[in-house]
Amino acid sequence: MSKKRGLHGWIRLLEGSQAAALSGLLKKLDSVTASDDSSAAQLSELILKDASLTSHIIRIGNSIQFNPSSTAVTTVSRAIINIGFKHIRSVCLAVKIMDSLLENGGSDLLFQRLAECLHAAHQTRGLCSKFNDTAREEAFIASLLSNLVELLVLSSGEDDVAELERKLRGVTTDKERNAVAEEVLGVRFDTLSKTLMKRWRIDGLVHQIYDPGATDSRLKAIELGESIVGATAKGPNSNAFKLALKESVKYTGKTGEQVRGVLTNSTYSAISALKEFGDERLINAVPEPGLSQSPKPAMDSFDASETDDRSNAASELAEDIEAARDKGDIEKPDSRSATESSVSSDHDPAAKSRSQSDALPVEGEMDECDGSALISPNPTIQLSALQKMSEMMLGDIQIKGFFKLLLGGLHKGVGLERSAFFLLDARRGCYSVKLASGSKTSDWPMSLIMKSGSGAGGLLDSLFKDDAPSCFKIKGAEGVLQHQKEIEALAYKTDSNAFILAPLSAKGKKIGLLYADMGVSHRSIDASHQAGFQQFFLQAKLALNVLAAR
Repeated sequence: MSKKRGLHGWIRLLEGSQAAALSGLLKKLDSVTASDDSSAAQLSELILKDASLTSHIIRIGNSIQFNPSSTAVTTVSRAIINIGFKHIRSVCLAVKIMDSLLENGGSDLLFQRLAECLHAAHQTRGLCSKFNDTAREEAFIASLLSNLVELLVLSSGEDDVAELERKLRGVTTDKERNAVAEEVLGVRFDTLSKTLMKRWRIDGLVHQIYDPGATDSRLKAIELGESIVGATAKGPNSNAFKLALKESVKYTGKTGEQVRGVLTNSTYSAISALKEFGDERLINAVPEPGLSQSPKPAMDSFDASETDDRSNAASELAEDIEAARDKGDIEKPDSRSATESSVSSDHDPAAKSRSQSDALPVEGEMDECDGSALISPNPTIQLSALQKMSEMMLGDIQIKGFFKLLLGGLHKGVGLERSAFFLLDARRGCYSVKLASGSKTSDWPMSLIMKSGSGAGGLLDSLFKDDAPSCFKIKGAEGVLQHQKEIEALAYKTDSNAFILAPLSAKGKKIGLLYADMGVSHRSIDASHQAGFQQFFLQAKLALNVLAAR
């Protein structure tokens, strides 16, 4: 074997690589996204200077993860709105790393490690749910950058890399990888990484990874992200995975089942991101989750609640809704008129032949539930509602119409028998129903209230910290041990045995809640219901983000 290059030899080689340009891109992204005076137009201008990055961002902005309505996105500025202003930084970095390293192809091990590193970054972000959006993105980026040097070495095509790859196969821990690198290359990966980060003047959390005295608690999440990826390869029943799960429970303060849900969501998020590059080697490198009995689609990966600090959209939105209600733009449900409308359409051939996309229900619309006419999911109505909501966001969002479409889509599109929008009333310290859809909901605006001050660790407190929908059941639900009384209280008020509840917020301010159940027939809420609910939840978050950016 040829003489080992050592630290200085690899530094000289890697500093001349195309990936060194990442440091410049990261600094520019930091400058634009960190400034209160920056706009989507300025960020678009930066991205448009890179043709490859431009095409990737538009494609990602069109993905189901960020564009569930499938409304075509053809501009970078629109893609940025879909992805989220703050979130775009980590997306751009991941794209450029992938683009730079895979430009000339690569070995199977390179593809595997690329996928694993991105997977670890997504797991890190998922575990950091107790932090704000900016802190979570910093943790994601630090996790990704901490593995960049290894990826650069594997993509270098140098003669000694062949031996390195041979000895790295089957290795799953950083300790083992560093030992192999020192043996073959003459320098540890972490030593090489620390030196390059300094020479490239990349600031941030990544430097603390190499500092034994660092105290930032997000470093533990980065470590756990790596451990989870290595343990996942060994299977969910392995001792390594059980240990990683135990440590994650301790770190997050969540239950084992809740953490399994977080890990599953993060895995789906990573797979979704990898699919954008269209290479099966990348996608197959991350195993489909086998972490929970009923895995949910990735909900944690979308951070559209990240908002421009110049805006006070949260309070303004609440005021707009209240003003609309005072003016009569948001009516209380009227089950009588809705029922009459439903009956008349059944006897009117012209009305019955209307396009299904126009058949979205108004508040309080009744379902005949005699066992022969149970509501079922309708993909046509679901898609139509999502498309119309997207169109509304491109213009002036009308509060009444937007939330009517949202609830109607959940009801007639997703097939959830009842849905409601709760609005926070800070003065009264409660959430009360402002809009409802479905049978037996006509009295909800007058009677259905949830107290907002359940305290730290309460049901709503946990829900807003997770910033994602959760499905609760009277028995066997996630978190039921912690929130038994609160779950049963809401279920009793709505006469349901299970329900989905999701938080709505903007700029860190709580706006309200989305609720849905199958409380008419008392059928179970299945995975398709949860996936459909998630799409409308994402649209609601995106709408808040759009309002905040204006």
